[in-house]
Amino acid sequence: AERVVIFIGSGGYQSASVARFRADPVILMTETHETIVSRMDYPKLKCYCHNLCPSEAVEDGNSGICEVDFGGRCFAAVEETINPSTGLLEPEYSYGCFPAGDSTFLQCKGHLLTHHVPASIACCETGDFCNEQLKPMYKASTNMTEHPFPPPSDYYLLQLLLAALVSLLIISFCVVLYIVCKYRAREKSQKYLHESNSNKSLLLTCTPSKDPYFSVDQSSGSGSGMPLLVQRTIGRQVTLKQRIGKGRYGEVYLGEWGGTFVAVKSFHSMEEASWLREKQIYMLTLIKHPNILVSMAWDIRSVDSITQMIIVTDYHPYGSLYDYLQAHTLTEGEALKLVLSTIAGLCHLHLEVEGKHYKPGIAHRDLKSKNILVKNNGETCIADFGLAVCSVSGEKGVDCVPNTIKQGTRRYMAPEILDDSMKEQWFEAYKQADMYSFALILWEIGRRCVTESGSEKFECEDSEIPYFDRVPADPSFEDMKRVVVTEDYRPEIPVRWNKSRLLRELSKIMLECWHRSPQVRLTSLRVKKTLTESSEFETCVQIV
Repeated sequence: AERVVIFIGSGGYQSASVARFRADPVILMTETHETIVSRMDYPKLKCYCHNLCPSEAVEDGNSGICEVDFGGRCFAAVEETINPSTGLLEPEYSYGCFPAGDSTFLQCKGHLLTHHVPASIACCETGDFCNEQLKPMYKASTNMTEHPFPPPSDYYLLQLLLAALVSLLIISFCVVLYIVCKYRAREKSQKYLHESNSNKSLLLTCTPSKDPYFSVDQSSGSGSGMPLLVQRTIGRQVTLKQRIGKGRYGEVYLGEWGGTFVAVKSFHSMEEASWLREKQIYMLTLIKHPNILVSMAWDIRSVDSITQMIIVTDYHPYGSLYDYLQAHTLTEGEALKLVLSTIAGLCHLHLEVEGKHYKPGIAHRDLKSKNILVKNNGETCIADFGLAVCSVSGEKGVDCVPNTIKQGTRRYMAPEILDDSMKEQWFEAYKQADMYSFALILWEIGRRCVTESGSEKFECEDSEIPYFDRVPADPSFEDMKRVVVTEDYRPEIPVRWNKSRLLRELSKIMLECWHRSPQVRLTSLRVKKTLTESSEFETCVQIV
């Protein structure tokens, strides 16, 4: 590196002259010898500081003294800033010191750069407090005497006040609205809870008083399940895991209670009538049957201010019959097991039991493959009783006439419902409509049954819903009326069914059950007896 050499005569040298070379190594030359002087041998450079003083250097307000080692420099800087009291751009001076290093050199050259805000800097190292008299040169703004940020006017302050007031009113309104909604939701939840504990319900107001089978004070002694207090307790202890189904009424979740998986059916708030009706059906005396879905509990609870109406039932991993047929083909024995268990459950619903523990006849009104569940043993159980109607003891009517008979799934509706010719006051009419829907379910099961004739084996058809080839996915009443009533069309029975004894018998039952005239249709009891007593099925699984 280049070295600086100072020749010193007999008169010696002044410290001020040596200070000019603080940034580089210095060699002192005399007449007799040379000496290398380290920068550490020099005293520290003292600088005047103002506004940018280190905390330890402040002596009076914002001013003080700072020190740097050999190679450091003192500086003075100026920058235009806004005076808050006047709103004018005015120069503001700052003083301080830079430590030794390359960055100091670059910072001291800052006055050569263009600044968005007028600013400049000057450095020195000629002696202690050399920066105190430095005045960096800079080009002042042309609007030095103008008001770039004029003090706020009264109109501006008024606008600011109004904006703050409006914001406060909006926030207050939102808070009040939230409190009101929270209160109403809580009040509604308490109302539901009160109604669920009372001896009356919305749907029971149309039930004749002489029919006590809908009494909410039933207990497990009648065969309707657990005591109500236990049911309510279970309903509040269930933990929801994941959603496993969705329908018109709401959603079905996989839940857990006491280490056991259960299905939790959650109803939409608009489906309160369906929840009440299904709860009432499950509470009926003698409703329990192997082919009727088991309900363990029901409850109304509030979750995050949202009212949930739930029914807790057994969980069946195979899901609905529709899902099962989509994923599985059937042997004749498996198909017969599905058919027999389904008709056994439907027969139990339709049957009216007289005696000490009276059970009314029940018509499902929404029978379809998606409302029938497949159990682990290959049998089925009927579910979803939100639209069900019951018979009245000693009469031919129903306990509560629906507002409209056109309820349920349009694809499975009987012809008399589609053309409004059904006798809605007559309970038998609803049972006959169920048998029409049952015939369509038989057709779905038969399509997935693999048949054999001697050594010849026939493949089954794909799983399809009834009328898939004649109406759209979500048919209207007019679509179904045109196909079922006007055209008198029914699902096609494949030719291969004639080579199977089971499917031949099922075909005969179908033709009678989906007949245009309701009076011609077979009853559920007649179908059950036909299937269980026929000698054609001696090799198949029998369900008693």
